Amino acid sequence: MQNEVETVKSALKGDTEAFRSLVEAYQKPVYMLVLSSVRDEFQAQDLTQETFIRVYLNLEKLKEPSKFGAWICGIARNVTGRWLERCRATESLDDCLEQNHADFAVKENADIDNDWLWQGIYSLPESLREVILLFYMRSISRRDIAHFLNISE
Repeated sequence: MQNEVETVKSALKGDTEAFRSLVEAYQKPVYMLVLSSVRDEFQAQDLTQETFIRVYLNLEKLKEPSKFGAWICGIARNVTGRWLERCRATESLDDCLEQNHADFAVKENADIDNDWLWQGIYSLPESLREVILLFYMRSISRRDIAHFLNISE
């Protein structure tokens, strides 16, 4: 964690390699967080990219480098929420999402019915869904998930 704080401080000073390091560290968790709401692999990739653009443009607004994980999580939720609101305003959410999630599901285990699995995951409350996807699909540690989502371990 101390190393991350130093990396954030370097990024705040304009070090592009430090920022790249932060993107690499948070790309998968942000993607899974976004995916847990939008349920579409390609849209989640776009919103993840948009999240990092906003992080880069607003980095100077980060007051506590030790809270970078929670800060970026908040930005990802805001970006995703705004996208979902635009979808709801213009068309049905199902049309917006296109339900492509089965294409990237756990392919190693052919015995699992992917549609049934994803239906179960998406029926969970958002807070649980985020944790499940981060832990089981991306193998992120409980400690790192807690730090990222700003929740207790």
